[in-house]
Amino acid sequence: MSQCKLRFCAVAGLILIASPAWAAPLLPGTSALAAAEPDPLGGVVIAGPLVTPLIGAAFNATVTSWVYQGDAASPFPNGLTFVYQVSNLGTSTDAIGRFTANGYKTGATVWQTDASFQPGAGLLAPATMDRSNNGNVVGYSFVGPPLGPAALRPGATSMLLVVQTDAPSWTTSIGNVIDGSIASGPIYAPVPEPASMLLLAGGLGVGLLRRRR
Repeated sequence: MSQCKLRFCAVAGLILIASPAWAAPLLPGTSALAAAEPDPLGGVVIAGPLVTPLIGAAFNATVTSWVYQGDAASPFPNGLTFVYQVSNLGTSTDAIGRFTANGYKTGATVWQTDASFQPGAGLLAPATMDRSNNGNVVGYSFVGPPLGPAALRPGATSMLLVVQTDAPSWTTSIGNVIDGSIASGPIYAPVPEPASMLLLAGGLGVGLLRRRR
């Protein structure tokens, strides 16, 4: 076996040891091998499906998003689960390498997340998942051999990408598909609970009243 192959095996082994392939809290500034889990488990769809067309320089895609409540597999019993599915349409001329979802940080609140994907026959699994340093963006990457499956080629659809959270409510944020070019559009993401929003609005109202006086 050549030195190159030995080095690759050693690096791949370290990646597998450092990033076990099961669902785990995805903390800000971290990445892991994508975890296959039967998530969401049960629950009720309270929003969606929201189907968003995303058109890049070399691809035509759609992202479908849902919000679940009562996901029995979630480590956050009172939180919501956000589910995404990316389709690269057959009219595309390029693959899609990555999907990201913004909105996992609201003000000073960084929502807890547990990321995974739900296996599905004939669908493409992501290779890795990650979170930005400030916690706002959760990403899934589709990469080529030898470390993972092929990119999301024209005509292919991803497995369900699942983000379980401790967020009590939802809104629309921005989703992105990326590969050379980038296309963005609305998806579902966390938002503060209504009571918190009312308190914030009340505080702003008092501030304005004081300024008028």
